Amino acid sequence: NKQNLAILYNDDLNIGFRLNINDQASSELLAGVDIDRDNQEKIYFLSVNTRILEQYKLKLSYQHLSPTQSSVFKKLDLFSIEFNYYF
Repeated sequence: NKQNLAILYNDDLNIGFRLNINDQASSELLAGVDIDRDNQEKIYFLSVNTRILEQYKLKLSYQHLSPTQSSVFKKLDLFSIEFNYYF
C-alpha cells in the first residue's frame, strides 16, 4: 500500500550511537533503535566492522523489526556478513 509506505518514517524517533575504537584495525560499532511514535513499532540495529590485516574488512550487521499487531509489517530478523578485499 503506497499510503503506508509514504508514512513509514513519519514522526519517528531515532536513538543511536557510534563507537570508533582507535585501534590498528579501525574497529567500529554502530547501534540504535527507530521508534514509531504513533504505534510504538521498533526497529533495532547493530553493526560492527573491523579491518583484518591491511587488505580485508569484515562487517557484521543485524536488524530486528518488532511490529505491533495492527501493523502492515511482519516480524523480521535480518543478519548480514560482508567480507571485502582492498588492493
